[in-house]
Amino acid sequence: MRRITVFKTLISILLILPFILGACQTGPDQTPEPTDGVVDVQPTEDVEPTEEVMPTEEVSMIDCKGAAPGDEVTLLYQWSGAEEEKFNSILQPLVDACGISVVPESSRDQAVLDTRVQAGDPWDIVIWPSTGPMVTYVDSLQPLADAGAHAENYEDYWINLGTAGGAWLAVPVKADIKSIVWYSPLVFEANGYTVPTTLAEL
Repeated sequence: MRRITVFKTLISILLILPFILGACQTGPDQTPEPTDGVVDVQPTEDVEPTEEVMPTEEVSMIDCKGAAPGDEVTLLYQWSGAEEEKFNSILQPLVDACGISVVPESSRDQAVLDTRVQAGDPWDIVIWPSTGPMVTYVDSLQPLADAGAHAENYEDYWINLGTAGGAWLAVPVKADIKSIVWYSPLVFEANGYTVPTTLAEL
């Protein structure tokens, strides 16, 4: 079994797998049977054949980006239970189409991540809920553009979140609002308060 080396060592935060491997081509078990250009359609007793029917090849939209059947992709994330099951179900079409195997590991302990990276045996892809590893291991990561990701699919804001050292290294899987500051406009007006526009003013 050959391991895909998608990254020099590690892709860190918030990385989504399809941007590393892209979308894949038809796998070895899905190759359409060759035909001579005409599909042999057998009519029923009540239906007369009208004309030759041309075959319709199933065209897969998944591009394996050079991955071959049997290749292995190692993956670290923090999900477990139903979240982990749902995430792996999202990866399944990629696995089926390319014939690769995904070897996942779930851990919330950054020491596990650091130990593996420092030992020189990191995962191919890491999904992490902070930019810490991206900044820490910036010199060891492969730019996403080199792995086949398309920056034009993202607004600059999302690219900036995954950029360190001048290179685009990660893409957000999701964004969560952690807190919202509510205020009463009536109270502000009554007391002459102004709405802060910077964190320092807040």
